[in-house]
Amino acid sequence: MNRIEIKPMPGDVLSVNRGIYKHYGVYVGNDTVVHFSGGEGFELSAKRACIRKTSLENFRKNDEIQIETRCCKSYSRKETVMRALGAVGTEKGKYALPWNNCEHFANWCRYGEKRSSQVEQFVSKVGGLGLLAAGVLLVGCLKDELEDLI
Repeated sequence: MNRIEIKPMPGDVLSVNRGIYKHYGVYVGNDTVVHFSGGEGFELSAKRACIRKTSLENFRKNDEIQIETRCCKSYSRKETVMRALGAVGTEKGKYALPWNNCEHFANWCRYGEKRSSQVEQFVSKVGGLGLLAAGVLLVGCLKDELEDLI
């Protein structure tokens, strides 16, 4: 099966499907992505999480890249890139899967709002448990990273 290679443009919000979750970042040009990550081999580690620059290949691993779009007002591509690069090396708030994860960061860069459709979909599926309880349940699914979140 041939994969169609997409050519992201600076300012694009990218995602890669990692199985039980999607990982998000902002393409800033020159085959570079800025994303909220624990680093190589520790993508979901809350203890190690900060905003990092990495190559498009390292971001992608062997997964297919998708360009995420939303039908709402967004920053210009240049402003999106500036917001992403300006956050490199910071924690941009402590990493927290339910309210401050890689998708929240990428959406903040492009659209100015921290939002995660993955968290929202999970919360809607579990009904009245609330965002915090849903986040705890989701973290439970990621048991290898649980000790980093405590």
